[in-house]
Amino acid sequence: MSVFARLVVFLAVACATAIPALASDAKVRLIEERGWRDIVPSKTETKSAVEEGGLFRYQREMFEKTGMLRAWDRFGIGISSLQMPLVVYIDTGIDASHPEFADLVDCGLSENFIEGGGNPCVDEYGHGTAVASIGHAGDKMRGFARGKIVSFKVMVPDKNQFGQPYLRTSLPAVIAAFRRVKELGDMFPLVIVNTSFSIDGVDPILNALMAELEEQGRVLIVAGTDNRVLDSESLPGLPCASSPRTNVFCVASLTMKGNLASWSAYGNRINYSGRCDNIVASYPGPRYGMFTGNSGCAPQISAVSAMVAGYVVTTYGRELKASELKILMFRGAVFAPGLVSTIRQQEIFFPITLDVERLLVVADKIFSAEETVIRPLSAEKLMSAESLKDAEGKTLFEISPKTYQVKGSGFEEGRVAVFLNGLPVETAVLSETELEIQLGPEITFFVSSGSNVLYLLRLDEDGEADPFSLVRILSGFAIK
Repeated sequence: MSVFARLVVFLAVACATAIPALASDAKVRLIEERGWRDIVPSKTETKSAVEEGGLFRYQREMFEKTGMLRAWDRFGIGISSLQMPLVVYIDTGIDASHPEFADLVDCGLSENFIEGGGNPCVDEYGHGTAVASIGHAGDKMRGFARGKIVSFKVMVPDKNQFGQPYLRTSLPAVIAAFRRVKELGDMFPLVIVNTSFSIDGVDPILNALMAELEEQGRVLIVAGTDNRVLDSESLPGLPCASSPRTNVFCVASLTMKGNLASWSAYGNRINYSGRCDNIVASYPGPRYGMFTGNSGCAPQISAVSAMVAGYVVTTYGRELKASELKILMFRGAVFAPGLVSTIRQQEIFFPITLDVERLLVVADKIFSAEETVIRPLSAEKLMSAESLKDAEGKTLFEISPKTYQVKGSGFEEGRVAVFLNGLPVETAVLSETELEIQLGPEITFFVSSGSNVLYLLRLDEDGEADPFSLVRILSGFAIK
């Protein structure tokens, strides 16, 4: 199989139909003067959106779930317009003429890396514009941040031999883009890169570049996962395959309810998540539509990372390295139980999601104490769980509503929480080595297919579940 054939480009379903030339059986949900309606792009001419008072009412839930509303209430709207590091979107280009990007896109630094791609500040497809607007916007819709952004074009729309639309790209284009990113890392104290593609994880040149960027220490890469239900460990693609590095995030998708999205990849390469289920985005035109897909979560993390870095340098005069920023983003995250709610999701190392207010509060705690080193959260398990038994002392793999004992170690009153499929379970600490849990009738709401997960976490000083302390008690069992 050729390098080009191994290249996988993933796009949000809603954005994959952003121009009339694309597949007629897909739909774009545009915001019109009359509200929301479905439009088949290949059959219906789209119109510009005109909304009195902007589109914020459609964005409110996303900003509530990510803690952005609380951050604005606590720190002021200006927190989104601080002097921030450069954010590079490696995608299909950005429509710099769109009102949402007024004075934001640096077309001088923007580049095209694919033959026939043309101007990087023009987006023939719409995906790059949509992705960038979720992170950075400020006209009719609101983004998480308002800092300077750069467009690197590595994908352009084309048709295959059967006349079917697809995004044409190449591994050389992606490699060239990352080489330029490294040069930007020599020019700026910190650069944040947002990607929405998956490249063969075994390519030696791209792997070497990932290592060089980590060593350089000035580039933080935020990568969306594939829009396919697959295990990110068994089928890793770059940049997500590099998520164990100190400067790479691999971002999965949560729905607004907090569940792992049906289209999201999973597995132990995942180390962050956002909310990108039916969220507002900008399209060339200018137009506005609804975006669903993993590509919509990564720009949330990219923009907020830039905001946090900007806040630290503005408030405390401290320039952050990429590795320090990643640790800070970890320390300020909150537990996402939806990432460990079924058997196929349980191997995610860091079941965490975005909470902007908490991130800024944690930054204040660290830097007001004048810490010179941002210490990483410990992955050391302070607790262990050895068995789950019923009153007769039997270890079961089929359970029913009643009382169970968990044997283990490190249990402390007020510092332990037990969850079944993401929902809390009534828990009593009997001793340092024994818990008692009550499984009530609510468990009848869960399937009996043997895909259940029971796990415990330690609570921090604020009473929040510490995702880095997660211990699996039992998985793969059925419920009567």
